[in-house]
Amino acid sequence: MGEDSSFVTSVSDRIDRRAGDYARRMSKREITEPELLDWVTRYADTVRKNLSEHIVQLPSSQSGNLLFEDMYTTAARSTPDEPGTVTSGKRLAALVAAEAEFGGPLRLGEPQSVHLAEIYEYLGALFIELPLLAKLAYQRASMLYRITEDIDGQDRCGLALAKARTRAAHGWSRAIGLFSDVLCGYGYRPFRLLGWVLVQLVVFTAVGIGVAGASLGDTIYMCVTCFLNPIGPGDLAPLHDAARPLFAVEPWAGTVSMSVFFALLVRKWFRM
Repeated sequence: MGEDSSFVTSVSDRIDRRAGDYARRMSKREITEPELLDWVTRYADTVRKNLSEHIVQLPSSQSGNLLFEDMYTTAARSTPDEPGTVTSGKRLAALVAAEAEFGGPLRLGEPQSVHLAEIYEYLGALFIELPLLAKLAYQRASMLYRITEDIDGQDRCGLALAKARTRAAHGWSRAIGLFSDVLCGYGYRPFRLLGWVLVQLVVFTAVGIGVAGASLGDTIYMCVTCFLNPIGPGDLAPLHDAARPLFAVEPWAGTVSMSVFFALLVRKWFRM
């Protein structure tokens, strides 16, 4: 076990040095974030191969620990190396170490899988300014939570992953992602849609009061009921012609909104 510990310490030192160098290069904009992500995955694979050549077995008393436990603790306490930099070498090193352990030579038990998922989730939050690295961390965390059947963890990381993807996107893809977040939390927050339903009812009612030409009470009643149940030609007869497009569009908006809401709600219920 002493040789194993020395080997892990040696590997940790090498990861720290390389990660520190790449963190500085990223801060000086000598490399791009996609290049940094590529290095993380390639170097983690190299470390994983080195580990496979040395059989490292944790004692049974440390069954919940991971090989690079000290690196994760250090990363949690670290700050960016210099003011204005996006990350620290310690955080980057922890991500490489986690990647090396994920799918590495040691089979992870359930306590270790849960622990590694928590580490990935925490690292994803630390890489908020590097969305590609955050995506990687949240993807791994979500996979581990799925293995351990932690539905809440999957949903939490799924939402964080969707937000990271939006931050990494550009143009229309980013705009659509932001809209999805505001509308329903990328499907993970379906009850937000009820708030938008209320907004729609207020807007349709306000417009209806201005164009319907009916009494206030009748207009409010028609606007509220038409959202889920289209009114017929007989109900439209005493109204101004300008109100017809309004009461034609409103039920479509209501049908789509409520259909999406119930679809997301049922999905959430069946995952609980």
